[in-house]
Amino acid sequence: LGEPQPVSALHGRNMGDLLDAIVARFPAETTGSAAPDIPTLAILGRPNVGKSTLFNRILGTRAAIVDDVPGVTRDRNYADSTYRNRRFRLVDTGGLDPTASDGMLSLIRQQSQLAIAEADILVLVLDARSGLTPADEEVVQTLRGSDKPVYYVINKIDTPKADPLVADFYRLGQEQLYPLSAE
Repeated sequence: LGEPQPVSALHGRNMGDLLDAIVARFPAETTGSAAPDIPTLAILGRPNVGKSTLFNRILGTRAAIVDDVPGVTRDRNYADSTYRNRRFRLVDTGGLDPTASDGMLSLIRQQSQLAIAEADILVLVLDARSGLTPADEEVVQTLRGSDKPVYYVINKIDTPKADPLVADFYRLGQEQLYPLSAE
């Protein structure tokens, strides 16, 4: 199934592996006066897995509000960034609950669905400490219904002692997982 690559955004250890893999999918840079469309990456996942923290880490700034309370991010949050001279647009989303049918969670789900529709690449953030949950599996099924590439980030791998937590996520059948610490 492939070899997991330990990544720590906190220490900068291998954080580039995820971004290297993603920007490899971008179209070649063009020259000329017309500004090319830049790829859009949507960061998705259930509530409180670290989507906004990853958004901030990639940007290198605190553009998104981060809190332990679920539901802080409700609307899509956009920012443009560059990695290895390749421009892209990031979209931070609220916690995706595919079963939500009413109330605030339903509105947040709709915002996430809009982000999925407009994105070129999907980044699914999963919480290593919680393990693979039924809610995660529902989000995975939602994303598999899309024709877009999905990158599976296993977040909260803060130390080498946490590396074994990644094993549970291989049940998803993905060859490449990106374990990291977005904090």
